[in-house]
Amino acid sequence: MISFENQVFYRPKEMEVFADDAHSRLRDENGDHLTHLKVYNPYAANGYSSDWCQKNFTSASTMSMVRKLQDHLVHAAYWLDLTMVSCEDSEKIRKAIMAGFFLNAARLDGNSYRHIKSKGKLYIHHNSVFGICNESPRFVFYNNIVETTKDYMHCVMKIQPHWYTEVAPDYYDYLDFVGS
Repeated sequence: MISFENQVFYRPKEMEVFADDAHSRLRDENGDHLTHLKVYNPYAANGYSSDWCQKNFTSASTMSMVRKLQDHLVHAAYWLDLTMVSCEDSEKIRKAIMAGFFLNAARLDGNSYRHIKSKGKLYIHHNSVFGICNESPRFVFYNNIVETTKDYMHCVMKIQPHWYTEVAPDYYDYLDFVGS
């Protein structure tokens, strides 16, 4: 769902209050990645229903594309003889995602963020869970940056700094997070 991040929710002008309410029930306090799971899981549990999408102001066409992608990944895992494991542990899920994008760490620095290594200034995109809720977690991980007038982090997740030394010990060490 990361690829379709900005296309999952919609907010019709005449129904903004209802859409905001529906979206707030689907948001996860730990960030965008777990919010995507919180959207996909009930969509699947409701038989991949376009009616469910309509009631929750999510794009049925985007959710259909996500389902096809998920089916493709399951098929590939089957052919590679990989074991599929479901996990409800938020920390394990976040660490697993971080392992694939470990270079993308940032810490809060006033009203913005600083990349842990490059010290570049970053901002949370307004479509992020944290942009909508005006929450500023101390440490975050992000999938990508969109450059406009500022560098905006897309698909943001709240993390604990010591996770980076666990997930990428050859790249990060404790000193990267001292004074934070």
